[in-house]
Amino acid sequence: MKLLNKILVATDFSESANQAIESAKKLAHTFQTEILLFHVMPDMDVSQLNKQMIIEGIEYELEKNKAELINAGVKKVETQWTSGIPFVKIIEEADRQNVNAILIGSGSNNSIQGTYPAALGVTAEKVLHKSGKPVWIVKSGSEIAPQNILCPIDFS
Repeated sequence: MKLLNKILVATDFSESANQAIESAKKLAHTFQTEILLFHVMPDMDVSQLNKQMIIEGIEYELEKNKAELINAGVKKVETQWTSGIPFVKIIEEADRQNVNAILIGSGSNNSIQGTYPAALGVTAEKVLHKSGKPVWIVKSGSEIAPQNILCPIDFS
């Protein structure tokens, strides 16, 4: 059994989300991991034309990120998006896809970022606290190059 068979990488196309994608690329190389790039469009009250333009932008960004991962040698990459409450949909999809972990950017909580630089964005924090899956949070500007992962068990 592989430790990391499939990872859900949640993206909102921000800087920290892009760093999470870079981290996923390294994990995929090290552990031969499948990647699911997943975006949640928050429910918005916008015109049909604006909504269609947003959807086209989401699909373009997901495909661009997928192509970059495949060009970097990641063997299997899927993309999906949905609409709703981001943390709820991320957790639901992680459970539905039976992923081994959720990789998410730290996000930004601009109101307290200057005072507490380690503060998480709302979505990252809620996914961390409410998901039953392991959650790996990637801070913008951080670099990972894992060789091994320590996985403690309690034999329950």
